[in-house]
Amino acid sequence: MLALFRPYRINAAERKIVQHRAAPLGGQMTMDGQVQNGERWISTLETKAGVLLAHISMMIAVTGILFAINGEAEGYRLVLAIELTAYLFLALLCIRCQNHYGTTDFLKFVRKHANPKHNAAHHVYQNAVFGELFYREWLFRYIQRGVYLLTFVLIVTVFWGLFFENFGAFN
Repeated sequence: MLALFRPYRINAAERKIVQHRAAPLGGQMTMDGQVQNGERWISTLETKAGVLLAHISMMIAVTGILFAINGEAEGYRLVLAIELTAYLFLALLCIRCQNHYGTTDFLKFVRKHANPKHNAAHHVYQNAVFGELFYREWLFRYIQRGVYLLTFVLIVTVFWGLFFENFGAFN
């Protein structure tokens, strides 16, 4: 839960995974180059999260309109309320994927969590960048799956509302 509001702390195994991926094709790359690649990937994830957030916003609008115009079918309204809540939660996660931690935020992180073994601030900064990349990629995969599933469920819900609840085509 705390990872929604502050930079994600990475452990040694996760750091090795990200470091290995930050040096493409197994080439030797300086730590600065790896961090720059990590920052670029974070920027790319922020853009992708923005695209998903636009889709989620449209689905929230559709769900909200359906909820507002539906009158009497309580079961249908309950399903719409659950879907609306799920979309709002996914929107929150997308916003977390877009959360920009500036240099001053990382500096606070460095001061607060500096390891006495590694006094260099750049080491903590690298951990923060790699941690953010690791966390955002993990989070983004789950957001994508959730959006895909919820959009399918909303399509089914719309047809349910159109044919069974509102027009009574199959009653």
